[in-house]
Amino acid sequence: MSSLLEGFAGSQLAITAEDAEPRSTAMKLAYVVSRFPKPTETFILSELEALRARDVRVEVFSLLNRQHVATRGGSSLRQKCKDFLRPPEAEVPRHEDAARWQSRAHYSALLTTEVVLAQFWFMLRHPVRYARSLVSLVARNWGSLRYLLGGLILFPRIVLIARQMERMRVTHIHAHFANNPAAAAFIIHRLTGLPYSFTAHGSDLHRDQHMLKQKIRDAAFVVCISDFNREWALRHTDRAFTPKIEVVHCGVDTERFSPVYAPQPSGDVPKILQIGTLHEVKGQSILLEACALLAKQDVHVECHFVGDGPDREMLEELADHFDIRANVFFHGYCTPREVRAHLSQCDMLACPSVESSDGRREGIPVVLMEAMASGVPVIASSLSGIPELVDNETEGLLFQPGHSRELASGIRFMLENPETAQAFAAAAREKVVAEFDRDTNIEALIDLFERRSAVC
Repeated sequence: MSSLLEGFAGSQLAITAEDAEPRSTAMKLAYVVSRFPKPTETFILSELEALRARDVRVEVFSLLNRQHVATRGGSSLRQKCKDFLRPPEAEVPRHEDAARWQSRAHYSALLTTEVVLAQFWFMLRHPVRYARSLVSLVARNWGSLRYLLGGLILFPRIVLIARQMERMRVTHIHAHFANNPAAAAFIIHRLTGLPYSFTAHGSDLHRDQHMLKQKIRDAAFVVCISDFNREWALRHTDRAFTPKIEVVHCGVDTERFSPVYAPQPSGDVPKILQIGTLHEVKGQSILLEACALLAKQDVHVECHFVGDGPDREMLEELADHFDIRANVFFHGYCTPREVRAHLSQCDMLACPSVESSDGRREGIPVVLMEAMASGVPVIASSLSGIPELVDNETEGLLFQPGHSRELASGIRFMLENPETAQAFAAAAREKVVAEFDRDTNIEALIDLFERRSAVC
């Protein structure tokens, strides 16, 4: 058996030439995500790019194989099961920065020789750690079928990742999202002793708090992207965690997203832009209803949706029902370059987020930051952490979530008061540059990695 273990150790991924190059810091991070790259999580790629620019060594581990891009029908349970079992396969990156990261990210099928050997490695070398990690995963997720099944299915792969991180001499693990990625970081910490942290965003924190207390307790620190999320986490776990939970905003590249003025010919129908997965939580149906109300007032606008998802067919039917289909456009998934082009050509961006029927809600939508950085007037619902980004009637307009009449009134106000709308946009740009700039916030995150990774 010892020769078998030695063979496993030799079969692990070797440190690449790029990793061996001298860096400005001895820190080596491992980022754990559910899927990579994912078209709707460009903020993770942006964060990785900012770390790379600072010569911070980062390895990316994807719990699932390369992203299956949901189309109009979304991802069925059957498709998700296939994703667990299928081997890694290449796909064309949709993000201009994704190719370099995808080529060196770490993937694995659910059951391979390496996965099996990793189980033997820890069961023989660290049997108590292995058993306690598995028992803790089951005990802390009991009562949440989704987390329990997901954790058990992913556990063998997580064990392999733990062994790979040991071989690569990772010094700190950071997971994006408080659900499965944070659970993976928790297990790897239990198996290897490596310190970890995680970033909680939105629905990953709000829908289900099983195991959240244990994840925070064992973490070196936790990042919340808003004060709202920090308070939520403390209220649902333990106030004693107050010093451990930090607020670091998601940031955007304020140079890449900057005002680009593209004057529209006089007489053009105003363009309202909405960016995001076509899903209930994004509130696209509220926007369509608002556009229909405006049409009845003889205020005609074009509504442009960038993104795709399970609600597309329903939204197309709703546009037909409201008799505004001729002015509603679905552009599907777009690259960041295409998104910037849409932003340069619209009159405003609407972000009508709502709490979904299954308890999902957004944190602070990155598309709002991108629009504000681009000098585009914004109107959004006053949900979750959004008021921390948009100061109502100073940097944009806020309305009550789900209230289409308020949304319609806000759109009409900005269309009829373009100077005020542009004043909002200018103030919003200043806000993003001051508080939501990617480079500023990545420095705060690196500081946490360096100061607190040893504090567990």
